[in-house]
Amino acid sequence: TTGESVDQWSREPVRAVRPVGTVDRCPVNLPTGDTGVSFETDDGEKVTVRPVVHRHCCMPKKQKAMVPASGLMSIGSCPLHVIHNSFRRGTTSTQWAIDESVNEMWFRFSCSAAREDFVKVAHSIVDGYARFLHRFVCTRWIEIGMVLERVLEQWNIINEYFLIYLPQSDKTLARNDRFQRITTTLKDKSTLTRFHFILYLYRTIFKKALVWFQQERLLVHLVFEELVANKQGTQLLSISYELQNSQRIDGKIDIGESTRNCLHDLSVSEKAVFYKGAREIYCTITKELIRTLPINNTLLRHLQCLHPLLRKESASRTNILCIARSMPFLFNEDEIDRLGVEWRTYEMADIPDDWIENKTGDEDQSETTIYHPIDTYWHHVFSVKTSTGSPQFVVLTKLVKCLLSLSHGNADVERGFNENRHLVSDERAFLSEQSVNGQRATSAGVKFFADGKPHQVAITSNLLDNVKNAHSRYRKDQEQQEQLRRNKEIADQAAKSAKTQHELLAEQELDLLEKQKQLQIELNHATHLFEEGNQRLKAAIDARNFSEIETSGILIDSGKRKLTNINTEIVQNNDALNQLRKKMKK
Repeated sequence: TTGESVDQWSREPVRAVRPVGTVDRCPVNLPTGDTGVSFETDDGEKVTVRPVVHRHCCMPKKQKAMVPASGLMSIGSCPLHVIHNSFRRGTTSTQWAIDESVNEMWFRFSCSAAREDFVKVAHSIVDGYARFLHRFVCTRWIEIGMVLERVLEQWNIINEYFLIYLPQSDKTLARNDRFQRITTTLKDKSTLTRFHFILYLYRTIFKKALVWFQQERLLVHLVFEELVANKQGTQLLSISYELQNSQRIDGKIDIGESTRNCLHDLSVSEKAVFYKGAREIYCTITKELIRTLPINNTLLRHLQCLHPLLRKESASRTNILCIARSMPFLFNEDEIDRLGVEWRTYEMADIPDDWIENKTGDEDQSETTIYHPIDTYWHHVFSVKTSTGSPQFVVLTKLVKCLLSLSHGNADVERGFNENRHLVSDERAFLSEQSVNGQRATSAGVKFFADGKPHQVAITSNLLDNVKNAHSRYRKDQEQQEQLRRNKEIADQAAKSAKTQHELLAEQELDLLEKQKQLQIELNHATHLFEEGNQRLKAAIDARNFSEIETSGILIDSGKRKLTNINTEIVQNNDALNQLRKKMKK
């Protein structure tokens, strides 16, 4: 490779991986960092393969994916996956090896014989109580918290089973590597403390957020003032949370009461190691959330103006106008101007409190406030009429409906797939898309009007009439669909006929153009023949060669006749070509 640049030489691995379909992504089996696969050039310069492949394969695809498509708005990725991955990064940032520890126990009980043995021993320890452990599989959303809950429920049973019963019943287990790893984990006093801490994070941070984002009701993006007190804008992101001065002392770190009780069994050095790991987990989760959450997304920041309590805030009108300006494909300039006026009217409108909340209670009990869903509140706002009976808010209704349709994650989509799978069973696999939509509409109606309970749907005269006339409406709809199909066939046939006629005229035009080209060649030949006759006649007259004069006359007469005939044919061909082109324009 002498004489080639290092960059050209380093491209060879990229060319090598292209035939196997890895043009758009880095090969997953390449090591990371500077210790990856590398080679040296003849000049002794070291070149690492992975950065080269990343530069030529991964970066172009990433840059292409970052270009926004026309008519689409960026609202960030699915928060469910962001929170799930951030929690996973945090729990694996230390040397605690939580998932390996619980999976080692699961593998021990994966055989039926071991399960049966464990049940017998568990019944002898605690009468009537023994539950098998879950297997932690992060990619299948089997969270670590579910596994730890069951481990901690049977912590005493598991300790007695592995540390007392098995060593006495089976001496050969002393040479088993997995058994040795399990016993080492159980003997470590820090293990129980770590399990309780991870379970505390799972219950207070991870699980609550996932459940909250999987709600079917609409949510409003809102920043609570208590969380950003004395901090605004980018100041929150500039906090150096990884520094010791920015963190709480060990005694005030949120680790859960059960975790704090387990700390009494640890030595001072073990406590220091635990708190170091807890801080590292918190910092890793924070770093990952800041990196992946759409914190700087201005559209999401403006959406808080939809909250009923922020109706009269001075920034709300600016927020709603900014949202409308970010959707030029939905609103023109006149509509944006009207939106500003409608928002002023909305600010000054007399909104009853019962549109926002419902207060219940009696003399013996304290008052309870129940807030209505955001879509219910805006439904009341949309129903406001002017003095003439026309809707008060037209553009605002259009905008708010678009904003409330934004999904908070993939939960709604995945929930829809699950409903389709339940509705379309094996014996109903041939249902049309229209029938499936009808089933989904019926299911949504039962969920909306009767809270998902079919027996509580109100039987009204309108509902009975709709059921009676369902078949007639179905027949009418089928007839309309059939008529539309026939009209489409007629239109397609007419278009096909017109296309055939157009193709025929196009072929005729090509033939006439080809004939015109041939006539031009013949015209040039006849002109050359006529000019040759004139030249020979002039030369014969000068030489007084009467036989040559006679020959030249024959050439001249022949050329004149040919020119006359060709010009006539050219005129006729041009006329035919003009008429044909007039037909093609019709």
